[in-house]
Amino acid sequence: MSSDDTQMFEPELDGIITFGPCAEDVVFDGLLFVRLHWVDLSGVLRTRLVSTDLFMRLFHLKGEHLLVQHCMSKPIFAFQKPAFAESERWSLHVDPRSLRQCRLVENHAIAFCTTSYQDLAVNVGNKLSNCPRSLLGRVAKKLAKASGAQVLLGFEIQFTLLDKHMNPVEFNQTGNCFKVAGLRGSTLQIMNEVTEVLLQYRVGIREFYCESDGQLKVILSPLPVVEAVDALMLAQETIRAIFLRHELKATMTVMPSQATLPQLSRNGCPMHTYLNGIDESKSNAFIAGILDKVPALCAFGMPHEESYCRIGYDGGAGEYVGWGSEPRGLPIRKISYDQWEFRFFDATANMYLAVAATLVSGLNGIQQKRKLAARDCSISLECLGFGELKDYGITQMMPKSLEDSLSTAITDTDMREWLGDKLFDDYTVVKMDEMKAISALSAEDRRLKYLQLF
Repeated sequence: MSSDDTQMFEPELDGIITFGPCAEDVVFDGLLFVRLHWVDLSGVLRTRLVSTDLFMRLFHLKGEHLLVQHCMSKPIFAFQKPAFAESERWSLHVDPRSLRQCRLVENHAIAFCTTSYQDLAVNVGNKLSNCPRSLLGRVAKKLAKASGAQVLLGFEIQFTLLDKHMNPVEFNQTGNCFKVAGLRGSTLQIMNEVTEVLLQYRVGIREFYCESDGQLKVILSPLPVVEAVDALMLAQETIRAIFLRHELKATMTVMPSQATLPQLSRNGCPMHTYLNGIDESKSNAFIAGILDKVPALCAFGMPHEESYCRIGYDGGAGEYVGWGSEPRGLPIRKISYDQWEFRFFDATANMYLAVAATLVSGLNGIQQKRKLAARDCSISLECLGFGELKDYGITQMMPKSLEDSLSTAITDTDMREWLGDKLFDDYTVVKMDEMKAISALSAEDRRLKYLQLF
């Protein structure tokens, strides 16, 4: 990617500032604060509240909002040491297209940000080159051009309801997959509140239902790439905040309980990719490029050790690397030649980075005119022997741990080139530090920490 592309998501400070359609809803009269959102490398949504005056100066005075050290790599465990030296300075750059009225707190607005860094020791830095959100914008632009398609994304949000003691709510309150029992009591009323707020954000919910004991699923309407990930962040935070008002914790963490639950009750965040207007050969090349990188992509889409409880025939992310039209036991599902579901994501990921890594893999497949060698496996994998799997081009198992996927990613020179040295190195260092820290904790301590974060 050219250096010019790194400026794509920087505000147009020398000309007219372009606001998005949601900015029309912002009531500046009486506005107290604007929440500046960004997502760090651990997948944690972070925010700074700035006054309206300061927010406007960020545009008109071409200012950057300086952040504390480690704002992208802040340790998620209190006993962790920072992964990097103290010489880096980070800044936020507001994307005015994301500005909207906050619907959870009166007199607040929300804007998403890109980040830039400067190494003070050598006085160098590359604006936005280390920013996952900016990277995603560049990748989306290139993919649209190479594919000739309108690229849209829509996400599924799986979450589990917990009581004030951090235990799953009684199963008979929520029922299991598709049962109306799960919508009795307050659940349906609360989801109506969530839907109303998201519609005010111009984020649509296509459907929702009870998927398993204690677990609900929300399916978001498709949006343009970066806007879709912003919408996912808004939807997740809206769900958490509104359920909390009703003394229920809605958690998206992968394994919300240590109790023996069906694997399907473990939470993922599958992504649907719509390639509207693409021809079938390019769509196949797109999938071929992603299939080749699935083990490495898991390091970004399933970025914590607990993520790998979803590996398996019924775990959500699949047992083998492959694709199929019907079985959910594979990481990629074909809905039509221009719509695909990717199941190797969960809510603990920096979704800007995970999606960018996935789409750029597909982009490379299109650019290299890759052939889709693997066949459509429409039979349950549990019914197939290894020889039969090979007939479908399924020969590689999914990684069983973060260590496995991260080891694959670290040795993948393509991924390093596509993401950039600085971002790639920072991310892998953060993940390795987290793995060391997590190994010192009990399973219950890890669960409680992830419940705090996700």
